[in-house]
Amino acid sequence: MDLFTINIADIADLATFVAINGAAVIAEYSGDQLFETIVGVAALVYEMDPG
Repeated sequence: MDLFTINIADIADLATFVAINGAAVIAEYSGDQLFETIVGVAALVYEMDPG
């Protein structure tokens, strides 16, 4: 019994929803907060890269 299932066709809709909400939140940030967010994401991606 699966506790959570997701339809493959719903992934694109979910990604669009997340992207739109993320863009709206970032639009509310000031320039410094936006810069800190971008640097934080870049650092996270860099740390996750095993190579």
